[in-house]
Amino acid sequence: MTDVDLVGRALELGTTYFKSEDFFKASQLFTKAIELARSYSDEELENLRLRSGLPKRCVNGQGKPWHPKYVKLLDNRAASWEKLGKLDKALKDAKNMIRIEPHNLKCYIRCGKILQKLNKDKEAYSNYSQGLKMAKEGYQTYGISVPQKFINIIQTQKQSIKKRHGREQIEKPETSLKRRYIEPAVDSPVMVKTMKKVTKHMGLDFI
Repeated sequence: MTDVDLVGRALELGTTYFKSEDFFKASQLFTKAIELARSYSDEELENLRLRSGLPKRCVNGQGKPWHPKYVKLLDNRAASWEKLGKLDKALKDAKNMIRIEPHNLKCYIRCGKILQKLNKDKEAYSNYSQGLKMAKEGYQTYGISVPQKFINIIQTQKQSIKKRHGREQIEKPETSLKRRYIEPAVDSPVMVKTMKKVTKHMGLDFI
């Protein structure tokens, strides 16, 4: 049995343990598979990705190849950590998923779900918004398809967070603070010039 077969076998077996609710064994198997997937050289990973019908390198600007099943393994392990109540570990895996595949909406769904369980609704809302933005970029720039069901899930979660906290609080939590900080020096010509530059880049209206 080759290393590639071992990664796939560990993924399948871990999934079986997960479905039978043995989340500890599932997490152990996913961890072993992740370690194995990380042990390949870049050349081996590139060849493996090509045989799987994928480009040599991930489309994320980091210029690094990853095992074709790597993000799936992270997702499954994050789900196992989540079931075990180890939310910090689950969040770390979810953020690594986004780092590797920033145009994959499923990564943002996993991350947002964990953030909400950690009572970090504002961060979750921002995560969902960024996910939609990156998915749109991935489709327009690289032709990466976006499953409508993932879009629906994210939109539903965003609406749920808005209902709990209010749109203004979630989308513009720091605007009033920035106004109070900038306005005292508004008469300064230097500050006026600086404000114009900030407004141009940030899209904020200080009037």
